[in-house]
Amino acid sequence: MKKVVLLSLVLGLGGCAATTDMMNNQYMSVIPTSTDLNGFWTGNNGPYAVTYSFNKDGTGLMCSSWNGKDSIEKLKVNGNEIIVQSGLKQTIKSKTDSKLELKVNYYGGGSYQYSPDPNLQNASPYCEKALRN
Repeated sequence: MKKVVLLSLVLGLGGCAATTDMMNNQYMSVIPTSTDLNGFWTGNNGPYAVTYSFNKDGTGLMCSSWNGKDSIEKLKVNGNEIIVQSGLKQTIKSKTDSKLELKVNYYGGGSYQYSPDPNLQNASPYCEKALRN
């Protein structure tokens, strides 16, 4: 029983961090900074197939798909943070030529890995079409 209560508390607090970021949305006030992130990167955030499109000026797009739910949002890179239009933030944990690791402060503080995807071969069909335009 203690494990169930603890797990519920952790998941509940994780949801609070996401809600706080969204309610205190800083997207509009964030000034993008130039970045060495460039091009398309694809990976999974849980069940979501996620593809990022980064521009060297620190702007870009985040596209995600799962179970018929598709979305695309603008993003800004500011230092080691990625902020999307909804206000959600991810921290750049590490980056090499072959791997990008992003950490979230909600849903248990998970880390997600992405690989370069220059031809959008690993992107969802929705994201492939949306990001090619």
